[in-house]
Amino acid sequence: MPTGTKKTPSLLLLLIVVLADQLSKHTIRRSGGFYICNHGIAFGIPIPSELFYLAWGIIIVSILIFRKRISRNSIFPVMFVLSGAISNIIDRIRFGCVTDFIDLHIWPVFNLADISITLGALLILMSWAFRKPR
Repeated sequence: MPTGTKKTPSLLLLLIVVLADQLSKHTIRRSGGFYICNHGIAFGIPIPSELFYLAWGIIIVSILIFRKRISRNSIFPVMFVLSGAISNIIDRIRFGCVTDFIDLHIWPVFNLADISITLGALLILMSWAFRKPR
């Protein structure tokens, strides 16, 4: 397999998730549809901006540093988490908050990036839970 071909599907996934999330947020904001400007972290929990950027910076840098150690089975879940994080960080930089617009009325309002982060985290946890001992 030529160099770089293994990276293409995971980078494509990252790009698709970021673009889909940003497009959905842009559409909601321009249409005047319902959305909230979330200044906190997950579920609107308040956090100082500096701490938010520090935490995500550490996570992203760690993924980049240790990417060679990420197993083939974990690369897509990691990309789900990373793409959701990147998209929400884009919102924070552009608007000072994260655009949340999916309201199920039984859960705090969220967005596609949150779904991506949650899905990736669940898949990572499942891979750890079902990992065969060495």
